Amino acid sequence: MLKNEATVHSSLTRRTALKAVTATVLSASFARRPTWAQVPETGRAPYKVLWNDDTTNIPKWTPGEVFEDSQLRAAIDSVADKGVDAYMLSPGLGWIPWWKSKVYPDHYQWRSEVFGVKPDCFGKYLLAGGDLVRTLIDHCRQRRLAAFVSYRLNDNHHQEQRHSVWVSRFYEQHPEYLLNPEHYKISGYSKERGQNWAIPAVREYKLALIRELCENYDFDGLELDFLRDDRLFRQNETTEEQRVAWICEFVRAVRKALDDGPNKDRRRHLCVRIPCELSKHGASGINVERFLEAGVDMFNLSNWYHTAQRTDLAQVRTLAPRAAVYLELHYVTANKQASGYQTNAFPRTSNEQFYTTAHLAYARGADGVSFFNMQYNKTAYAVLSRITQRAWLAEQPQYYFLGNVPYYRQVPVTLTSGQAHVFALDMAPSPPSSQKRIRLRIHAETPLEDVGFEVTLAGRRLQPCNDVSAFFNNPYDDMLSTAAQRRAFRDGGLDLKNGINELTVTAEGAVRVVFLDVQVETDA
Repeated sequence: MLKNEATVHSSLTRRTALKAVTATVLSASFARRPTWAQVPETGRAPYKVLWNDDTTNIPKWTPGEVFEDSQLRAAIDSVADKGVDAYMLSPGLGWIPWWKSKVYPDHYQWRSEVFGVKPDCFGKYLLAGGDLVRTLIDHCRQRRLAAFVSYRLNDNHHQEQRHSVWVSRFYEQHPEYLLNPEHYKISGYSKERGQNWAIPAVREYKLALIRELCENYDFDGLELDFLRDDRLFRQNETTEEQRVAWICEFVRAVRKALDDGPNKDRRRHLCVRIPCELSKHGASGINVERFLEAGVDMFNLSNWYHTAQRTDLAQVRTLAPRAAVYLELHYVTANKQASGYQTNAFPRTSNEQFYTTAHLAYARGADGVSFFNMQYNKTAYAVLSRITQRAWLAEQPQYYFLGNVPYYRQVPVTLTSGQAHVFALDMAPSPPSSQKRIRLRIHAETPLEDVGFEVTLAGRRLQPCNDVSAFFNNPYDDMLSTAAQRRAFRDGGLDLKNGINELTVTAEGAVRVVFLDVQVETDA
């Protein structure tokens, strides 16, 4: 059992976030990829490419149809031998066990008897004896991949539908545990749902399911997903001190469950998927240094649903020197203007954007990268063979961008006529000493027509140009904006620095900027 809230520590040892961005040697290369059988008992986790599978787009399966083990095996096969070395499966939303469970064995029977809700395809699979976690482990071992379970701590998908087959008995029978009293009045998907983790019983429910997984299955690692969803507490009713104490206690209990599992001869790695912006951690009870002390081996930094380049990875690298640190790459770069959650509303991440973002992550101290929701961007599979080749990545032309993202958001923003607005671009030009040819684009919410701009990057004024076309033939460019919504600028000898480069934009008229991107090529 978790300790009572009365044991909350009186003070935190949280270190202030480092201001300096730490750079590493760009040309360093990784050692040969270890297999699941070569994982050391101690030391930094060896994985270089993590692959998350949330089961929603497993190959050869359409929601509502019959689900079979062969489909999960096909999903694993699709990335085996392509550079991935740790396969992370999310077995559902974290409320209902998608494995053989004694903690909560009768979900589908209860739903059917009480609400008349028939099992979905996953329910039929489980009732027929299926076991997603067992299949994951067995097939990953066959394909020489590390098998990870990625456990979602407070996923809100489908929780608005009280009689949905996705809602657990614990969730349904305890409305007093809901994080938001207006839970059922909010329409559609919303982060503002889920349960209140200040309540011990909520933490105990999730811990019981995780303990069962750790005790009964010899997987190679477990990821705690703090971003599904990143709302765990009522901020006005708790302090950061309380939140961190409760969550660190939970993490220590998970670490113990992993260590007490069926194979005590090797260390099973504990990973956390957390926001890429340090200032957002306290709201969810996250503390990098305290997590390291509690037994976390891997820190997976994410921008929740987007590939993004401005992060606090360098600071996390310093705060957790003996842990492995990863930057998550996502299938999209930004929301399409003011669009909502729908999958088709997001411009996809192009190969060059993947390469530049990975290069930047390594420059800031990353041990590797992770991929999330790539089933929505099938062309991304092509980057796997190159994504760990640091020297090769450093030699490539670069594609930097600012999109509408949850963390370190800089756009959309409305520029006031005549007033300069400063954006921050984290960049790692290579080779550092060479001058760079750049083309920069401003993407507006509406056609720009007669609006003019003055643009300065890294202290140098850029010249307007007529070329607003796609960078590197980006196939998703039209999802960003139309030609009429863009302005372009260029410079033939810009001296960019390794770190934050300031971009200053002054508009002649009110303009709402929704995206910014920069193409960088080297004369060397």
